[in-house]
Amino acid sequence: MPRKYQRKTNIGNWTADQLLQAISAVKRGIAIREAGREYGIPEATVRKRMKLGDAEESTKGPNMGKISYFF
Repeated sequence: MPRKYQRKTNIGNWTADQLLQAISAVKRGIAIREAGREYGIPEATVRKRMKLGDAEESTKGPNMGKISYFF
């Protein structure tokens, strides 16, 4: 019987809603680093997603893992 996978890290444990809230907080005037800490998102991620600007692309969930080249 296979075992149930248990995640070992907490990397990427944020949601798109948290990201939207962090971005709107930065637009209201809160520092990027402070907004990241408050909403549990790395500061570099908030900075990168704000730089993208496209609402659809910037609010996707965490992008982790290798890129699949074979479709």
